[in-house]
Amino acid sequence: MAIPIAILDCDLLLHGRGHKTLDRFDLDSVSDHFLLTQFGFPREFILYLVELLREALCRRTQRSRAISPEVQVLAALGFYTSGSFQTSMGDTIGISQASMSRCVSNVTRALVEKASQFITFNIDPSSREQSFQEFQRVAGFPGVLGVLDCVQVTIKAPNSEDSSYVNKKGFHSVGCQLV
Repeated sequence: MAIPIAILDCDLLLHGRGHKTLDRFDLDSVSDHFLLTQFGFPREFILYLVELLREALCRRTQRSRAISPEVQVLAALGFYTSGSFQTSMGDTIGISQASMSRCVSNVTRALVEKASQFITFNIDPSSREQSFQEFQRVAGFPGVLGVLDCVQVTIKAPNSEDSSYVNKKGFHSVGCQLV
């Protein structure tokens, strides 16, 4: 009985789940519509992110199949936009749940390292005054330096206190405030 199980496991390791393998997944082979629906962003933005994060995501490995920066970015974007289980998004691009988890962590870390290039808060007096004037001009709000927004992030129902996480629309979520 152990022999067929061992053969099945080896077969799974050699041939995967029957989805596209890492070597065959090509960003250029999928439509713009597919990228928007599955990953939530247009091709140009995805390519921009790949180039921005390439250095941080390239990994030297002793194994023959390192996950490319393109696949890592797609894995993370797919997870961020869908909030779905990592296994289903991993199946879409042909990687395991464990690899999917590492990709999300790696891309998130790389984005956090780059955040200061894109996220700033005006601290010098002239920049603050410019922000005050711009908010006054655009929205009619005097003395505004920044804005705060909230979003509901969908989550898997927790094991305990499940009803505490149901929002007014009837699904499980966590409220996040963003500046």
